Amino acid sequence: MAKFLHEFNRYANGLVVDNGWWEIKNGKCYNLAGGYHDYVPSEDDEIREGTWESILHDTIRDDSQMTGWVAPDGTFYGCKPYAHSLCAEYVIGMEERDLEERGYVKVFENPARLRQHVAGMRRYTAARMDGHHVNEAQRKTLLDKGIMDFW
Repeated sequence: MAKFLHEFNRYANGLVVDNGWWEIKNGKCYNLAGGYHDYVPSEDDEIREGTWESILHDTIRDDSQMTGWVAPDGTFYGCKPYAHSLCAEYVIGMEERDLEERGYVKVFENPARLRQHVAGMRRYTAARMDGHHVNEAQRKTLLDKGIMDFW
């Protein structure tokens, strides 16, 4: 089995940034898209054995996030703001487009609102992309998470 690194970058100002998962091969770390860098061991390293599929399945879903997917039955599948397609494929088991066509709600950071610094402006938006409004189960889940901007 392959070895995988969950990498955290530490900066001089104390900032720690989660740099995601990398496969360790021949002294280099490769990401899912094929990008790579040298492997420099760190005390913060989290190493696991597995496959890309197993690593992503086990680590992508994070219901503490505000962003993610809401199934038609109201189940929330949380993921980081950039991981919607990975969550769709490796956690839910469908392509992102299939989820949209089957009535899942996508909860995302609204880029226009991220740029605006208006007090009270809501940062997250949720939308069904199949031309229908959210159903009652989805509405309840969104409101429970504090997301008010949805259609």
